[in-house]
Amino acid sequence: MVISVFGKDGSGKTTIATHLAKVLSDKNKFVGIVSLEMRYGSIQRSLGINISGDKSIINALTQSDIRNYATRYTDNIYVFSLSDTDDITKYDALQNIAKDENILLGFLKKLNESFDYVIVDLTEMVIDSLTYFMIKNSDKLINVFESRAEQISFAQSHNHILHSLTGENNIINVLNKHDEAIINKSTIKDICDFDITIDFNTDIIKDERQCKLNKYLLKQVNEITQLVENKNVNNNKKSNVFSKILGRR
Repeated sequence: MVISVFGKDGSGKTTIATHLAKVLSDKNKFVGIVSLEMRYGSIQRSLGINISGDKSIINALTQSDIRNYATRYTDNIYVFSLSDTDDITKYDALQNIAKDENILLGFLKKLNESFDYVIVDLTEMVIDSLTYFMIKNSDKLINVFESRAEQISFAQSHNHILHSLTGENNIINVLNKHDEAIINKSTIKDICDFDITIDFNTDIIKDERQCKLNKYLLKQVNEITQLVENKNVNNNKKSNVFSKILGRR
């Protein structure tokens, strides 16, 4: 199953993506995280891992065996991303590769064959070739926005395009970093609907700075997984051969 996480930069989509992977792995699922983000930040900083140049997602896209290009986070979680040393020229190269839909379809097929769940951390740009493709081909889309005017406006303005690409029933809307003292949920609901609310918590920020997962957020994100599982009960667990081949290193 492919679950993509979308939202405006700063909404907390990367944080939710990493916590979602952890919650699923704790349920004995084998999880791959694919990060398409570079301009705002990299997922390895959130997880506290290093991705070497030879394991760049660019190589994973263009080679027949993706297993050589996954970076281990835990025994059940592996990461695909631009490397620590990749610069904006590599991001542009990634976009050029992504123009070939056959390459993307092949990559997605290999991911689905290797993992129970694939979590994709998208960019905020629907016109980004990889982001567009992944939204269109995701089983579920988690749409994250904060309870701030520019974030609510961004979410509301993207509703139609997201619905047209993946279907309204496949979208889980998450109101993140909410503070009822600043704006109440009923006011937001009149503008932009949401399924789950995650309240603002300074400990999440503190933990992220230390590359740690947050217990409160793990509990909240577990509610998202329950929604995902309720909407799709026929997901089959893949073999753990992938992990064994990598030597769990």
